[in-house]
Parts: sequence; C-alpha cells; structure tokens
Amino acid sequence: MLGQNTNKLYKFPQNWIKQHVGHIDINVRQKWNILWPTLSKIENKNIQVLDAGCGIGEWTLELSKRKSQWNITGIDLNQACIATAQKNRSRLNATSCQFQSADFLAYKPQRRFDLILSISSLHYLWERNKQHELFTKITEWLVDGGTLIALIPRTASEAPDLEEASVLPKHSIASQEEIMNICQVHHLKVKTLEACINKKAMKAKNMYATKKGMNRIIGLPKMLALSNPRNLIVNNDKEPTYAWLLIAQK
Repeated sequence: MLGQNTNKLYKFPQNWIKQHVGHIDINVRQKWNILWPTLSKIENKNIQVLDAGCGIGEWTLELSKRKSQWNITGIDLNQACIATAQKNRSRLNATSCQFQSADFLAYKPQRRFDLILSISSLHYLWERNKQHELFTKITEWLVDGGTLIALIPRTASEAPDLEEASVLPKHSIASQEEIMNICQVHHLKVKTLEACINKKAMKAKNMYATKKGMNRIIGLPKMLALSNPRNLIVNNDKEPTYAWLLIAQK
C-alpha cells in the first residue's frame, strides 16, 4: 500500500499506521489499488519514468523504493510541493528519483521516457481545452514503444448522476470515444481503457471527505470494504462509474 515505504517521513502514530495499514486517505488508496497491479508487473530494470503532476512526491518516492532500478522524474507546477518532495527525497535517501517544477506544456526533458504516469492530473489541462497540446507533449516525451498510464475522470454524459454521487470536486472530462480519438490523433495505441470507481467506491470517498479525526479511523473498515477491487475496476457496462484507466503505447 502507498505509504509503507515512506513511513519514516512521519511521526508516531502516523508512521506506524502507514507502515502497517498504508495511506488511510481513501481517495489515494483507491488510486493506488487501481494502478499498482499494472505498475507491479513492469520489470524492475533501468527505465526512465515520468510522474507527471507528482505533487509532494508520494508516488514518486514510494515507487523509487519498490522499483529501485527505475529512474523516476517527478514534475509539478506547484513549487512548494516540489520543495517538499525534494526535502523528503533527501530524508529517504531516494537517489533514483528527482523532482522539478515545470509546466506540462513548457517542459523539455533532456531524455525521453519509457513510462509516463499521470494520477488524475491530465484533466486540469483538458478542462482548459488544451488536451491536444498536452497529448502532443506526451507523444514527444515518450520513446518509441513507451507507455502512458493515466487516470482520467469520465464526462458527465457518461456519469449523469455525478453531481449527486460525490461531495468531492467534480471534473467532467472525457468520454470513451474522446479518449480513443485523441489517442488515435496522437499516434498512441490504446492497450487498456477500463471503467473505474463505481457508486460504492465513490461512497467510500465521500465518507472519508466528510468524516473528521477519530471518526475516520472508526469508519475505515467500512470504507475499505467499499473500496474493494470489484468496485474499483468495473467490467459491467451498465454500472455507473466515474473514471477511466488508460494504458496507451506509442
């Protein structure tokens, strides 16, 4: 679970909880449980990885400990987040990763990447109608045969009850057809496009968002039960879901 390899950054009891339980933020746990099964299967060898929209570097640092041969670069526009990430990198002696403050559309890496990971960050440019500029950059950043793995919120037309289902900030982004089309335009072959996060999983996210303090700990078993894999990766086309897992290859 995310946080088990970075628990040293925290004081008791947070460090104990992260080591034995992992990150208790249900939103974060769900994303990890959706993506880690795919990431865990990628060989631990010398590859170049980009964490696009890394925030304070939680995923970058966790992956650097689990996949020690990966060379991971985390980028984010927020300079304060990058400063925190760099500080935590030093504290963990995570020598196989580095961080840089950068705007996606202005970012010019010195080398291309074998893998680009975007954990619910692409939608910020998509909301500004800059998705084609973004995917042009992604194609430039990837080596031939490189892979993009991204979580993308579904459009409201595919999740018509989104307003009622979630107390969290809502992002109406992309339909299945729009994702397929943009990948085709930018010469990315879609390998996987799976519906994610059904109503039960969304209920768990809402519970975490509305509970405070000890109530979060008390309610954690129920939230974890609602966040089981059947509710995260959904193979039933008739069941409402709120995100897409995209895996595409250049």
